[in-house]
Amino acid sequence: MAPIRSTNKNFDRGNIQKFLDGKTLPFSATRRTGGGSNQSFFINDVGVMVLAGGGAGAGYGGEAARGGGGAGGWFISSPQIAQIGETLTITVGAGGASNASSGSLSSAVGAGFAITCFGGGGGGSNAVGYPRPAPDTTQGSGGGANYAGSAGLGYRNGGGTPNFYGGGGGGGMNVSAAPPDQAKGGDGYEFNPFLVTPTTVYYGGGGGGGHRRNAGPPTNSAGGLGGGGAGGRTSDAGNNVDYGAASGDANTGSGGGGHPSGNAPGGLGGSGRVVVRIPYPVAQRSTTGSVGITSAGGYTFYNFTSSGTITF
Repeated sequence: MAPIRSTNKNFDRGNIQKFLDGKTLPFSATRRTGGGSNQSFFINDVGVMVLAGGGAGAGYGGEAARGGGGAGGWFISSPQIAQIGETLTITVGAGGASNASSGSLSSAVGAGFAITCFGGGGGGSNAVGYPRPAPDTTQGSGGGANYAGSAGLGYRNGGGTPNFYGGGGGGGMNVSAAPPDQAKGGDGYEFNPFLVTPTTVYYGGGGGGGHRRNAGPPTNSAGGLGGGGAGGRTSDAGNNVDYGAASGDANTGSGGGGHPSGNAPGGLGGSGRVVVRIPYPVAQRSTTGSVGITSAGGYTFYNFTSSGTITF
């Protein structure tokens, strides 16, 4: 659908005032910034969702390292107006790529947007994570604590029980599992209201803490809802590996699971994503990077799973 063109100065001024007053505009409106052809065109009701990379779980440390990785920070913008021809530059953060490392930031900057979300903390790193209380979800969740440590900073997460479990990584909902499942990763956030999907979609699960075989069933260290990796397990002997820690799911911003063995790593963090939502039937916009394009609920969604750009 082509942008609506106006040569009526009163129409232009009226729509500018509506925008300044926070009122609804048409999908696309113009305002005259000068004489002749010097006009600007806009798309109304543009939304952006940003999700950072999750932290990696802790391992390779014997029984002193078993915390799960924390979920990446996230943010959903309020509807905004974007000027046609301007470009939004998108960075999609990687998950923690080495043992107990933090995830990388994701961002969406330009065309009136300036959003940055930080990666989740690595597991077993008692002071890693971003010390911001809810509801500042952009800061990322703390990694789960080692069994003898305190919970990491950032969103609340599980502290371990001595000699048995590592703490689960914090999830996107600012929650952690309660005992006896405190090694379970915190659950992620439900993104359905923004994504307008017929089924529930969660992202940002915390990684599960590692545990010993004599410490209970494996479900006690499951990853959090939304892609968190499950924690690994050892036998009674300590470093003998029963099974490895799982990584957070790709493009969910989830944390990797922890592992208590000195012979096994923690799971890697899941990468983030950025989604741009534009009202239908505005014509498809130009993009770079890895982008999936879908339509639902009167919107077109540009789903970035790697860094790139979109030009409005």
